[in-house]
Amino acid sequence: MADVTMPQLGESVETGTVVRWLKRAGDEVRVDEPLFEVTSDKVTMEVPSLFGGALAEVLVAEGREVPVGTVLARITDPRETSNGVSANAAEAVVTTRRRGAERVSPVVRRLAREHGVDLASMRGSGEDGRVTKRDVVRALEAAPGAAPRRRRTEPISAARRTLIRRLAAAQKSAVNVYSVIELDMERIAEERARRGLTYLPFVAKAVVDALGAFPSLNASLDEHAETIVFHDAVHLGVAVDLDEQGLLVPVVRDAQSMSVDALAREIDRLAAAARAGTLGPDAYAGSTFSITNNGSFGTLLTAPVINAPNAAVVSTDAVEERPVAIDHMIAIRRRMYLSMTWDHRAFDGATAGRFLQRVKRNVETFDWSVQ
Repeated sequence: MADVTMPQLGESVETGTVVRWLKRAGDEVRVDEPLFEVTSDKVTMEVPSLFGGALAEVLVAEGREVPVGTVLARITDPRETSNGVSANAAEAVVTTRRRGAERVSPVVRRLAREHGVDLASMRGSGEDGRVTKRDVVRALEAAPGAAPRRRRTEPISAARRTLIRRLAAAQKSAVNVYSVIELDMERIAEERARRGLTYLPFVAKAVVDALGAFPSLNASLDEHAETIVFHDAVHLGVAVDLDEQGLLVPVVRDAQSMSVDALAREIDRLAAAARAGTLGPDAYAGSTFSITNNGSFGTLLTAPVINAPNAAVVSTDAVEERPVAIDHMIAIRRRMYLSMTWDHRAFDGATAGRFLQRVKRNVETFDWSVQ
């Protein structure tokens, strides 16, 4: 008999809440098969089973919050998986399954499982053919005998509930001010085309450099202790969309020491892992500043919400060709608005303006071929 316990959901997290059980007492469970969904104030995630066998009993009901390490359930005969694979071979099984599902988010996997949709046979509409929730819904609607779907109601997911709580708390505590600056993206546009990258890592590099010159923005405000913590390193939170099911902000550690290429690789790695649900809670903790890339959806101006306890967040919006006056002549240049929401309690408008001017100077004057 093997005990299933509440996992550690982060260094500073002492409790977790069982959102729902994906298996019932008596069900067969395979190694690495999602067993239950858990949430904390930092993250919501599906927890795979470490053992194979039968779910003998569930000890903690859905919706109950318990300390880390609490026994949640018990699984019989943990020595073998349900298909006869020995526990010694479990690691190979886990690796194979994760590789096959790395492009599909937990939300999509669950929806497909509940409705019997074969994800392997689908070509998704997401980036690089990733199957999204919208793809699964369309497949269900197109199935023979499917009833017309004029309206549907579904409960708010645990991930969305966590997001609602955090955003509401951030809006209530911070004194939000919104600033925007226009950037000439010609230098970056040429270099990104040569390297095959997006605009995001270039702008991130310019922002991280500016944070080194303006430590007030790379800071956290503790209202209760009446202190401001200035961070030596830049741990950059990067917003990742989960197929319209929520938003996660994994953290690029020590971004100040990374080149543009290194930033691009790490942002891509974190985004893919966040959508696949393979990141642990610590991957979302400790950001000192955040960036969101709404421009990938064609937006022109975005007022992002601060990712508490950060003091500010910037949004990169769409790059467009626009007529501009240069040396009293009209020219067509690729331009972008960079928006920033910042907490007036942490610093003032002059500091915000100087920081944005530093970002603008970096974007427009850096020798990007060596960054």
